[in-house]
Amino acid sequence: MNKCTFDFIKDIAFLNNYSGTIVEFGSRCFQKYNPRDIINHKKYIGYDLDRGNGVDVTNINNIPDCCADAIICSSMLEHDKEPEQTLNDISRIMKPACKILFTIPFNWPIHNYPNDYRRLTPDGLKLLLCKFKNVNCYGLGEKNNPHTVVGAVNHHTIPDIKKYYYEDGFIKGIIKNYFLTPAMFRSAKRIIHHENS
Repeated sequence: MNKCTFDFIKDIAFLNNYSGTIVEFGSRCFQKYNPRDIINHKKYIGYDLDRGNGVDVTNINNIPDCCADAIICSSMLEHDKEPEQTLNDISRIMKPACKILFTIPFNWPIHNYPNDYRRLTPDGLKLLLCKFKNVNCYGLGEKNNPHTVVGAVNHHTIPDIKKYYYEDGFIKGIIKNYFLTPAMFRSAKRIIHHENS
């Protein structure tokens, strides 16, 4: 997970003011940005295929049916060989009014954990999430070249995240930490909210 996505998740109101169970798919933390550190929630289950930092469960069948009030699936679908099966697992464990947050990089370097299979546009993510109701997808960055695509299920309020792309310190940090090309730098300075309803 990159700093842009981490800061975005930090400001999602329903994740910070929740009393229910939160399940994170792809919870193994490879970098310093771990949602568990900012959500600080008692009922937080981290699921991943391999053991590691941030992982509580490695067998999805050990998570009970209809237990999740909120689900985070951030920077994970691009590494998933079988995303349809993952979405079936999410459907099984979610409560009827469960809020789900998906993020997937679009204009971002290939990164293998262990493999990197795909990028999705907002329309592509909405198509993948067609089994869910109340889906909104957004491109973050340039309108036709977003750096990240966000999908929200049962949640329609998106924070004003422009501040993350205009602060000089953040822009300098992202260039230093991720070696962005000039086009990616321009993308990181802008935010376009594209809603598909």
